[in-house]
Amino acid sequence: MNSDFNFLNDFTHVDEKRDDQILISSEFITSSKHLVKFTARDFHTSAGGTLKSQCFILVNGKHMASDVIAIRYTRRNERNPIINDAIKRISVESEILKQSYTDQLAHHFLLFCMTVHDRYQRQLDTQMQPVAGDATSAAVRWLARPSFIDGGSILFSPPGRGKSYISLVAAVSIDAGLQNIWEIDQPHRTAYVNLERSRQSLASRLGSVNKALGLRPDRPLIMLNARGRMLADLAPTIRRAISEHGIKLIVLDSISRATTGNLNENSPANSVIDILNSLGCAYIAIGHTSKASEDRIFGSIHWEAGADVVLKLTTDRNEDTGRLAVGMKITKANDIAPSKKLDVVTLDFNKNGLTTIAKGTARDFPKLLGTQSLEDEVFDLLLDVGKMNASQLTQQIVDTDPSRRPEYLRPEISRILQNPDKFVRLPKEGKSQPYAVVFNA
Repeated sequence: MNSDFNFLNDFTHVDEKRDDQILISSEFITSSKHLVKFTARDFHTSAGGTLKSQCFILVNGKHMASDVIAIRYTRRNERNPIINDAIKRISVESEILKQSYTDQLAHHFLLFCMTVHDRYQRQLDTQMQPVAGDATSAAVRWLARPSFIDGGSILFSPPGRGKSYISLVAAVSIDAGLQNIWEIDQPHRTAYVNLERSRQSLASRLGSVNKALGLRPDRPLIMLNARGRMLADLAPTIRRAISEHGIKLIVLDSISRATTGNLNENSPANSVIDILNSLGCAYIAIGHTSKASEDRIFGSIHWEAGADVVLKLTTDRNEDTGRLAVGMKITKANDIAPSKKLDVVTLDFNKNGLTTIAKGTARDFPKLLGTQSLEDEVFDLLLDVGKMNASQLTQQIVDTDPSRRPEYLRPEISRILQNPDKFVRLPKEGKSQPYAVVFNA
């Protein structure tokens, strides 16, 4: 080993922040003129509190080996697998490099690992700086209006309510830029992380969703089928796919399968949310409810606290046609108000599976409304129709539920329409006084 070697001086060091990810790299030209590069990225804290990173060894720009290791107090048994893999690949790449450098590789990589923590911390320190306010751009960008934003979303309901189908429909629609169900301005490359079902089951569902949306049944969607695996183990693979394929949205089915331990405890929830929020792209994660309550995600409060948007899913079935309606409503949101309007998607099935997917309305499936207040019903109707007078609103509600008495509803609806924060009086149309919601005026 060269006694004159000095890691800090003889290596070239490049530390940078790219797409919200910190990259720490050091490279060295060997005596045989080969470029050796070490890189650490995808930093995350393990459940035990240890800072870890995905580390790479490259030679002449080619990937030799990679592994997740602790970056400050790294042990030899953690480093050995990546070193051994790199030596095997180097032996294939160049016999000269194998003879001239492999004896030094382990030592150089150790020196690199010893510097990464402080270099990573310095990159974090540079992020603490003044930020100018920006009132010209929208606080929220939508992937699929009115339900899915360019951020972190959790969709929850009890099991068997159509969450997986809806999330797959959203994934395909956003990936293809379809306008069938939601307002989607442009396609965004999407990947589906399946921790729940077999590969064959998801491939079959994907084919039926594609066909129902008017696409070729064999249209591909990037998928990671990893039933029984934890998200922490899969995070490096997901991050590489995001980088290689330009992925803008990850759909995770589901958070209950993404970790071990008690979902009511804060640590497992924080671990999964931290990984999702560190991916550098939007995500839609599926959550479940407890038997005691269908109104919140099962487990720690940190599931909801860590997401930008939380959507509650409800279902109703038309007994005459067998059509399943799935309603989504934003119950918690950052930067936007919680939704008053249900986003409804209808699904038709036959003995072979899903056949059609369409946009629906809550009026056709009254059970979706649940215990919705009269004011919310009026708000939803006006959002759907655009403008109506008090008598028309009364009749629509009575048509949906004939047990309700119009003589009692009509004066209450008239009173509700006087709320200037939600409703606006439009110009009269003859003797009719129409109303609209404020932002539709």
